[in-house]
Amino acid sequence: MPSILSRWAEEDEMTSTLNENHSGATVVIAYGESFRPQLWHSSLKKCGYRCVTVSDVSSLRDCLHDFPDLLLLDWTLSENVSRSLWEALELDCQTAEVPCLVFPDTLYSYPDWVAGCLRRLDDLDELLGKVASQLKIARLSRDLNLAHEKLIAKQFQLDESLKSAAHIQKSLVPANAPRVSRFSFSWQFLPCERVGGDLFNIHWLDETTLVVYVLDVSGHGISSAMMTVSISQALSSQGGQLLKHHSDQPPFYEIVPPDQVLAELDQEYPFERFEMFFSICYMLIDVRTGHVRYSNAAHPPPVLVRADGTMQMLDAGGTIIGLGGLVPFEEGQTELFPGDRLFLYTDGIAEASNSAGDFLGDDRFRKMLNDGGEVPLATVCEDVVGAVYEFCGEMKVQDDITLLGIEFCSP
Repeated sequence: MPSILSRWAEEDEMTSTLNENHSGATVVIAYGESFRPQLWHSSLKKCGYRCVTVSDVSSLRDCLHDFPDLLLLDWTLSENVSRSLWEALELDCQTAEVPCLVFPDTLYSYPDWVAGCLRRLDDLDELLGKVASQLKIARLSRDLNLAHEKLIAKQFQLDESLKSAAHIQKSLVPANAPRVSRFSFSWQFLPCERVGGDLFNIHWLDETTLVVYVLDVSGHGISSAMMTVSISQALSSQGGQLLKHHSDQPPFYEIVPPDQVLAELDQEYPFERFEMFFSICYMLIDVRTGHVRYSNAAHPPPVLVRADGTMQMLDAGGTIIGLGGLVPFEEGQTELFPGDRLFLYTDGIAEASNSAGDFLGDDRFRKMLNDGGEVPLATVCEDVVGAVYEFCGEMKVQDDITLLGIEFCSP
């Protein structure tokens, strides 16, 4: 049988490896009358642990108030105290969240708050190995909890940023439609997250011309929302030379045609700079005559539902914004007559899918618009969105939904 000193010499390399991350940890040994803790105390102290020994439950409870790193508990202590005192100790152990190894190994099972047991009281290898393992588990658990707390904090910051971005984006959507005697407007604007890439607007360009646009920036989240903010500013009435060019003749400006507006947007928002594309339908409406000029940049074509039920797709335009003018944009024109309805929208409607993987589709969507008939414009828009959610069923809507309806009314 090797001496204690020789065994310590043999354990030097092992203990230095096992405990390199636990030096200075406090280990409490709570022992009963039949156990002598000196050998354990010496072995643990040699490994760099701070070792505290107590021999009664009351003293142990006091030690737990200092939140030691590990408890080695002689289960025979439970035999000499009242049940209420032992239950109080168990509660203290759980509250302090101190990992506990019990000895001797005499019970079939131990409570959940016990991490393990020491089977051989004279086996220092088992003692030092299990102590090191429990301290490592405890350290990893603390690191995991800390990482979880940091993740929660970051998620909270992200949520606050998303709320701020959503508030900004919602402020870009018109609160009320322009007052135009022969026109009525209605819309449904439903981002699939708190912040999305859809945006629309209706505003006066001059005394007789309305600007109407619907756009869809690729992706979702803060970056897409900030992109919509920038585009909205560029397309505002105060957007500089993008919508109007200076002229020397009265009224001292010229309205920029829709195809040219899209061409300038294509130059202002290259993919190389923003790493995002966007589609857009940009439209000018003469409120006196119902004359419409428009151009689409890879955007779903507006649907014109005539008063007699015939339908027309306004599909003139070009490619998506951000490609740097690879394909020139075209302008389309049409006339609105009393009773005609014009619908602008984003692809979140037609591309909505259900649990079977089926898409709602353009045909079904256009039929909903055509079936509107004498139904009020606002009701048609509400019914379409309701039908989209009903079609998706248990599936969450995966894209933003924007639907803007415009009706040219009788004089």
